[in-house]
Amino acid sequence: MLLKGCRGPFKGTRGIFKGPRGPLKGIPVSRIPEENADETFVMISAGGNHTAAITSMGRALCWGRDGDRRASGIPELNADETFVMISAGGGRTAAITSMGRALCWGF
Repeated sequence: MLLKGCRGPFKGTRGIFKGPRGPLKGIPVSRIPEENADETFVMISAGGNHTAAITSMGRALCWGRDGDRRASGIPELNADETFVMISAGGGRTAAITSMGRALCWGF
């Protein structure tokens, strides 16, 4: 697993995001998702407060600050569709699928 042991800006298991001025309490965060044993990360993009990645199976995974669904709002894809490019921005995530669709989520 490429990011095994990476804790990023998270503190303990309570999901407290550490901002530049200390912990920001009450802001939802998500942890680095687990990937399947037979897949790896092939693309990763770090945004202001969240990170987005694509796996070798074409899945999009996001983690980090999630108050506006920038990490948990990944759109559903069609059965034959996969993610091929992804970019995490300040408050949004954008991706391109194998069918050429551009998708965005976050605020």
